[in-house]
Amino acid sequence: MDLMETYGGLSLTARKSYRRRVKSSNCRGKVGVECRKSRGCKKAKGRSRSYCRKMTNKRRRKPRN
Repeated sequence: MDLMETYGGLSLTARKSYRRRVKSSNCRGKVGVECRKSRGCKKAKGRSRSYCRKMTNKRRRKPRN
């Protein structure tokens, strides 16, 4: 199995960038009312689990050379 297949085709730089952004999120780890009260956060609900997430996605753009 190829390394790129293992990580969904993302480069190491992209993965580090994504991880840094996710860890610094204000919404991460909040529960219930605390999540709903926070500006820019929303409660994501699914069949098997629920969690607090940001309302908007942030796209990672490659820097221009």
